[in-house]
Amino acid sequence: MIPIPTVARLMQRVAPARSYRDISARSWPLSPSCARHEPPALFEASDTARILGVAESSTLALQMSRVSGGLRQHAPTMAYMIRNASLCNGHVVRPNMVYRVGAGPMPWFASPSRPQLEAVVLASTAFGVKFFGHWLMDDMPLTLAARHLGEPISVLDHLSDHQRAYVTLMGTETRSLLNAQVKELVIIDDVGQNSFKSQRLEELRSRLLKRYPAAPSTKVMVLRKNTGKSRLLVNEMEIAERLAEQGFRILSPLEVCAEELVQACLGAQVVVGVEGSHLTHALACMPSGGTLITLQPPHRFDAVIKDWCDCRQIRFGFVVGQPVHDGGFVVSHDQIDRVLQRVA
Repeated sequence: MIPIPTVARLMQRVAPARSYRDISARSWPLSPSCARHEPPALFEASDTARILGVAESSTLALQMSRVSGGLRQHAPTMAYMIRNASLCNGHVVRPNMVYRVGAGPMPWFASPSRPQLEAVVLASTAFGVKFFGHWLMDDMPLTLAARHLGEPISVLDHLSDHQRAYVTLMGTETRSLLNAQVKELVIIDDVGQNSFKSQRLEELRSRLLKRYPAAPSTKVMVLRKNTGKSRLLVNEMEIAERLAEQGFRILSPLEVCAEELVQACLGAQVVVGVEGSHLTHALACMPSGGTLITLQPPHRFDAVIKDWCDCRQIRFGFVVGQPVHDGGFVVSHDQIDRVLQRVA
């Protein structure tokens, strides 16, 4: 057993932490940075007054800068090649660097029986391994970028039924690999919502369109129910019934397959749902020029999905609910109707 992870842990305690950017043998741009004027979100001032808290590791100032729109600078897409890297349970390790990506803990030892590889490109991110929305909107376009540079690998060893379907529909199959010794490993910085990211998201949608022609213009509500991190919309089904009367198709990812979600959302001009990863089923499919409206819990406001909306040229709107005693929240029909009127 080789104690590379142990050495890396000790080095981080006695020396400043180093990133893969610091130790890369070579780096080069795949796409430059770009500045873009983003539209403001559709919302009412009374909604922002109801915000009581924001998502973890975020600030209200950051969230408000997103929804305010204006000129935003989007980071470049960069590639970094590091030599003699170990993959240890999905984490990238060098004696002087640890890049945590995998879902499981980093082991103390690297197995000597791990395969020896010449060159691969990492096509997973830490958020993509953890959250479905980041997997669909970040890791899937990342896989397309990785294929231009070499063999892409994923450190996600278990895919859900929906994920397996999207991989097939989008043609983004990759080898899953948690442990290996790699002579040359490329890591791509792809956090910027630049034109290269936009092109790849459109390419993924075009691959879906080749399988399922877009239906006529539709309106969709994607139900969250009690999935993922708790943000229970207590009157979600009441809202669904009201929207169904207004011509919305109501879909629950818990009850329908990815193929049905794709077919329903490829022509969706308006999508409504509680903020969360389940909305990316629609965001990845709906045509540019549409509108996505999020129903936000007051204690955990998060507009991160607006970044993806801006990249795909989808208009973003939101309403903020009222808290209820059991930790959930409610949204009034009038709130949603007012935003829908703005869309119209």
